[in-house]
Amino acid sequence: MTHNPNFDEQRFHKQVDAALKRIKTVLENNRNPQCPADVPHRYEDKFYMIESLTTSACAAQINCLQKLGLKAEDLKTAIQWAQSRSVSLRFSRSHTSTFLRKEKRKIESPTYVTETKSVFGTSKTSEKVVQKVSDRFWKYEVQYRIVLYKGNEPNTELVLQTRTASCEVVTTNTKHNPHSSSSGWSHQDTTITWLFQHINPKDNAVTFSIDRQSSTCHTPRRNSEITEALHYFRGFSYWASNVHSYFTGTLFPVQKNHGLDLTKIGDDGIFNPVVPLFEEPKKGGALAIEDSGAKDAAKTTSSSSPSSKQAGLVVITAVGDLEVAVLPPDDVACFLKEQVRSLDERFAEFDKMFPDDGKLITVKEASIMVVCLHLQKIDTHFNDGVEYVEDMLYKQLLAAIGKEVTPVDFANYMVFHNRKLFKPEYEPRPFSYAIRLPDHYPEGTIGIDIQHPDGSISEPVQTISRSSPALRPMSFPIDAATKISFLGDRYLHAYVLHKFSGQIPSQLSLVARARQFSSFIMVVGKVISADKFDPKAAIIIQNKDDVKIPLIMEQVPTNHEFDVAIESLSPEQQRFCQAYRSMQLSNTLFGVVIIQIKPQLEKLLKLPVDSLQKEIKLTQDLLDLFITYQIPSDLISYDGDEDASNATKIAEVKKHVTAMQEMLQESKEKELHDQSQVYEYGRNGGHTTSYNAPAYSHNSRHRGVGGGGAGGAVVQQQKRLEDQHKKKFTSLGEGDVDYSVIPADMDNAFYALDEDRALRPTIVAADTPWTRKHTPSLLAKAQDQTLYNEQQETERDKAFDLLDALSCSGCLPIEYASLHVILAATHSFDATLVNTVIQENVNPIEKVERSTLIVASTVHGKDAAQLIKADQLERVQTYSPVLFSDKARLGK
Repeated sequence: MTHNPNFDEQRFHKQVDAALKRIKTVLENNRNPQCPADVPHRYEDKFYMIESLTTSACAAQINCLQKLGLKAEDLKTAIQWAQSRSVSLRFSRSHTSTFLRKEKRKIESPTYVTETKSVFGTSKTSEKVVQKVSDRFWKYEVQYRIVLYKGNEPNTELVLQTRTASCEVVTTNTKHNPHSSSSGWSHQDTTITWLFQHINPKDNAVTFSIDRQSSTCHTPRRNSEITEALHYFRGFSYWASNVHSYFTGTLFPVQKNHGLDLTKIGDDGIFNPVVPLFEEPKKGGALAIEDSGAKDAAKTTSSSSPSSKQAGLVVITAVGDLEVAVLPPDDVACFLKEQVRSLDERFAEFDKMFPDDGKLITVKEASIMVVCLHLQKIDTHFNDGVEYVEDMLYKQLLAAIGKEVTPVDFANYMVFHNRKLFKPEYEPRPFSYAIRLPDHYPEGTIGIDIQHPDGSISEPVQTISRSSPALRPMSFPIDAATKISFLGDRYLHAYVLHKFSGQIPSQLSLVARARQFSSFIMVVGKVISADKFDPKAAIIIQNKDDVKIPLIMEQVPTNHEFDVAIESLSPEQQRFCQAYRSMQLSNTLFGVVIIQIKPQLEKLLKLPVDSLQKEIKLTQDLLDLFITYQIPSDLISYDGDEDASNATKIAEVKKHVTAMQEMLQESKEKELHDQSQVYEYGRNGGHTTSYNAPAYSHNSRHRGVGGGGAGGAVVQQQKRLEDQHKKKFTSLGEGDVDYSVIPADMDNAFYALDEDRALRPTIVAADTPWTRKHTPSLLAKAQDQTLYNEQQETERDKAFDLLDALSCSGCLPIEYASLHVILAATHSFDATLVNTVIQENVNPIEKVERSTLIVASTVHGKDAAQLIKADQLERVQTYSPVLFSDKARLGK
């Protein structure tokens, strides 16, 4: 089984098996060449094998050209042309069809008998129909040529082969010429400059090598030299296929009733010398020789073999060092000699089967067709041999690991790798946080989970995190007139994704869970400045709610890609793109604000700290009054003696809550009574005045109703409290982190340190729909709810109404909150995971490691050397030196 769709493994092994069977008749009996996978070898030997394979293919093509008419002096001329101009191989043909004569003939039909019955008996009459026809004879004459020419100068041609042939074509009862009277010349060209450029003009030695130091050289298969070779051989094969098709599809059908067996024109049995083989070298460089008595006979083909060997018109040179596992030049020369011998043998057979009688189908046409078929096989063998190297690497990798590594496996490995790489204080951690007060049981949890496409259990993503307490409040609007200020802990999380070509993306979700009798508010949005947050959605999570919000990840072009794209734009267009990119980078600051409700309720109602921790019913009643009815907090807050006991304060608040509930109940009963009267009057045909029932709307905050409806004295007290908070926080706000500048800093670090231009800023945003598992009561089963845009808007209004009440319409800052800022970056690979390792010869671990260190260095504001464990430092310095260069300091 192979991962490479371009490689036919079964066909390849048939080719190798057939070649090995033939080689036993060519080499000495003590020789044992094998398929490369069966011979111990070095990685460098794979380069030598492909170089040797390419050399053999070039020499095999020269042999074919020689059979088409190429001479030694022609080869020399073509090599000289190729030094400065292109060299093309052309097959030209033309035909004429002329009238010769007309002949008339009679055609008798078969005799048939007619019986006639009469009163005198039965009589039989024999009859025969004679038809006169006119036959016209035409002379069909064809001329074709195979030539080499230089550049765009067909007149500077080297004629390899030319022939003129003709035959008579007969038509019956028609005056029309069966073919065009004259076709003119048609040409089939292919450029073979590459072939002659790889032959040394001094000694005709085939010289092909792969530049291992080139930036385009990734593996023995993936490099510019082999890419050019494959392109050349495929072009030559296409030319040979078209020439062969001309003879079989156009020329041969003209000659009717030739009595020749055209199925014999095939290349079966012709030896193809283009086959990758290894032979285990003997220690010290000589090939292994089992029979000591055969050592002398083997000297000329093993350790004592020369570094080059004449093979027809060209010379085969040795590749590699003494320890190389590829076969020596003597062996390759033997294979090429066997190729020529088998071609000559086939041509001798054609001499007997296809007489040279001047007609269209002769030994010359059969020989050209066989050479064309063989040229196609040379391309097939070369292509299969090259692809085999990659397939061999894949199977070796599979054998070393024991399984095919998937992107999910790689993601799991990077978690393990980062634990080894980072110092404990800087190690990426799961994004899963408890929502709690110090020394208190958690109210719930918040996290970002990742669900891999393999169906495994979702788990928290690993993020590079940094936290600090807020020194001044950040604010966000809930309507045009109200801003909510909040404090609490601030967290910066950076998440480094990796994406391989064709990979099914994993699904990320923001997950929030509340415990029974617990509640909090979650606000989702963007950080837009040092002290401003832009809310996009909000929801109250309480009583075992489990909310899952899908996240979408949108990659932003790298800084390098952006610069290249706008390079040729006008100044106005560039400024437009730069402004838009600035907005894209700012949108990468995804934020989640968590607001704890109970401590803010205590603060709002002027109750002691922790006084509501065990007042479960009171807390639920308060939330119902604030969320459902938007009751002003001044109507139920404690306004007595500040030195009173906790129990007294709680009892006073309960009294206010009970009174408010009774009033609301009375209002409901009165409304129901009035509505029933309206119904009775209407049913009896009576009339009544209209009744406007009190309306309770979740959008009442937009009309100025809610926490801001307090009396004048209380409002003045709230203003004094707000002024005190502003004075306190402004004086302490100098040390806060300005998150809004981090995306630009991160982008600059990517530009300076990401040498592969593969690390892209990534926008994180909430998607739709949301899902919520809601338990309506203690004994009820959890219900799955789907929240689309309309339901999300309703939930946001409920949350904002509660925030309006908890903050006295923005007058009271919220201290018990936390802000989680999430930044993401994606390292994108152009190939699949396996192809990244096999084809591009890239270790993705080191690439993602470098990207992770770039991000971590920016988040923590420290050099990479300060983040890495001592036992990993030397390795990282070796494979990612840019992280420790001057660029790293400039990037920061």
